[in-house]
Amino acid sequence: MKKPKFNRKRFNILFITLLFLSLPVTGNFEPKILERLGLIVAVGYDKMPKNKIRATSVLHQVDPQSKNSVIVLSSEALTSKGSRNSSNRKSHKRLVSGQLRVAIYNIDLAKDGIFPLVDTLYRDSSIANTVYLAVSKTDTKELLSHEYPEIGNIGTFIVDNIRQNIIREQMVSSTLHEFLESYYSLEDPMMPLLDRKDNVVELKDVALFRDGQMVGTINPTETFLMKLIRDRYSAGSVEISIEMERMKRKLPQLKNINEKYLRMVIDNIKNNTNIRLMSRKPLKFGITVKIDGILKETSEEMSLGDPKVIRVLEEEVSRYLRLRSERLMTKLTDLNSDPIGLGEVYRAKIYRSGLTNKKWRQMYPEAEFDIKVKTTIVRTGEID
Repeated sequence: MKKPKFNRKRFNILFITLLFLSLPVTGNFEPKILERLGLIVAVGYDKMPKNKIRATSVLHQVDPQSKNSVIVLSSEALTSKGSRNSSNRKSHKRLVSGQLRVAIYNIDLAKDGIFPLVDTLYRDSSIANTVYLAVSKTDTKELLSHEYPEIGNIGTFIVDNIRQNIIREQMVSSTLHEFLESYYSLEDPMMPLLDRKDNVVELKDVALFRDGQMVGTINPTETFLMKLIRDRYSAGSVEISIEMERMKRKLPQLKNINEKYLRMVIDNIKNNTNIRLMSRKPLKFGITVKIDGILKETSEEMSLGDPKVIRVLEEEVSRYLRLRSERLMTKLTDLNSDPIGLGEVYRAKIYRSGLTNKKWRQMYPEAEFDIKVKTTIVRTGEID
């Protein structure tokens, strides 16, 4: 067989082309561009007098000549875009939002309504819809510009804090996409609530919204219950306190214990929740929650190998979760905030209901709930 003839001219053209295309990667092209940019990783918004907004940006800069890789800039304007332009005029680097990871809104601003600010982020094509959204109890300028001895970049710290708590199923997820998806449906958005105490930044509670306006908060236990009804846990955890007098009535062997409460931790929780519309008038929903979990810790020594003890614990845990779930639903209807999405449940069940957001706001506060919880302890762990 005749060998194909080697075409040196074609080879040289191909080699030069590949060499040229590789220059931005192997040469100094990309670093030099990054050195001229201020990469915004976090932004905070505060309510200011005369309808102005203060935007505080945490910038990461790639500059071998600079001692600090993190810069914080604040500016005031009538709009978030105006604040960004004002900050740009204060910086020797061009500010870009392509690396934005979290947007934080001061609680006073959130109570007034933040949809226009969230919508502005969404309309910026350089910003990913996976950006986290959060509310801050303190001014965001104070939160982001404070010098933390143990934190290098407060922006990335907050992002990592939110992300790891979402992964561990301890916090709700509120990305730009998730907020707007809830906003445009019959379901209300939620956001993590940040709080700063001295040099510690903590995910405190969850901020509840009615449409785009913050109307209240729920604590960590209420957040667990809300997620128990709304989502599906694969490895959840909750700490429970049960009145010792109730336990003594069912388990006489505990009569010599002087503690007021029996404390326990249920870990590795898996749940299966069913929500159904029971009636339209009166509006009533049935919520059935089935839980499997490991009894990880108890504050008192108990005969956990005794089936009766396990059965009593299951009954008391179920009662505890049911009663607090009922209180949570009362709180949500009083606030007229529907983070669970019961409006969507109603609309899916009633064909051609024509249910609008305005109509649901009138119906939801009158809703009643029949909640049932069944707990199964699949294994026991350690005694504290």
